[in-house]
Amino acid sequence: MDAVCDGLDITEGVLDQAIAWAVVMGAEDVDAVRRRAFEQWLQAHALHRVAWKRVQLVESEFTGVRQCQSFKPHAGVDIVQRLRSSHGPICCG
Repeated sequence: MDAVCDGLDITEGVLDQAIAWAVVMGAEDVDAVRRRAFEQWLQAHALHRVAWKRVQLVESEFTGVRQCQSFKPHAGVDIVQRLRSSHGPICCG
């Protein structure tokens, strides 16, 4: 299945790669070799950059959920509803 974001078709495979890189790059002990490999992947294709931006957007929304949950029990639901109304589909795929 393809997803359309920023006017480009992102395949599930590319989106999966972006998610995998988000996990790798989110680790505290990312070494220079992994950082270089990530940068090479990111620069290899425009779709990689679009997928990476999309993953970062979704990740930032979850950060917002974690921050809001201590103040409001249904903060996660509120953020998802805001995303749906202002951004369209929450994620590609």
